[in-house]
Amino acid sequence: MTSIATVTAPVLSKELRDMLDKKDFWTNRKPGALVAEARKVLPQLHAFLAPPAQEKLASEIWKFAEVLNAGVANPLSGEALKVRCVAVEIACDGLPAICWNREAYRAALKRFKFFPSASEIVELLEDQCASAKKYRDLIGYFLRSEDRLEENEKREEENRIHFEKQWAEEIAQAKEKDSASEAEKPSSQSMGLPRDNLDERIANAERELAGAAGTWKGIMQQYVDALKAQRQPEPAA
Repeated sequence: MTSIATVTAPVLSKELRDMLDKKDFWTNRKPGALVAEARKVLPQLHAFLAPPAQEKLASEIWKFAEVLNAGVANPLSGEALKVRCVAVEIACDGLPAICWNREAYRAALKRFKFFPSASEIVELLEDQCASAKKYRDLIGYFLRSEDRLEENEKREEENRIHFEKQWAEEIAQAKEKDSASEAEKPSSQSMGLPRDNLDERIANAERELAGAAGTWKGIMQQYVDALKAQRQPEPAA
């Protein structure tokens, strides 16, 4: 009574399993080794949880039913057994091949005193693949979270480069004005930033600050403070 599955179960490292069990992957990126292992294991788990071919399923159900029929108090007759097997086959369509293993036979003989319904058999079989399904789903969540965090980091870096370039351009413009006319030189409070479209630039910068984090948040705060300093009156010539 061996499993009809043709793929062996992938082995998860203790580090990956512990991280998944704790669901510790929503807010912080994980080491590259864990991500690489998860990407390698996920397709293996999908293959491991694949359903059997239809002819193998029908054969296995008949064998399962005969063994179970011998162990219950109300064994079904030939025709009744055939009809029950058809119902079980329909109910079990799509279940992973790994469900049909020696442990499933033993669990059925211990659990059922009377021949079970199709739904009871499905429930018992689903127990056999519950752990593999759990880790398949958790790895899927983990990798989607990792992709989201990576995309956020890329977007944050792009924004940082954009605003640093904009800041540098504004300072350069201010320096050009300084050299052209001493009277137009901005105050020391302004950090050398031009005063054009000030309210609009402050509003844009504050929106960016609201979604910033880490080092980039500190940079944006300095930028907002520098823009707001422009609201101070310019020194007299």
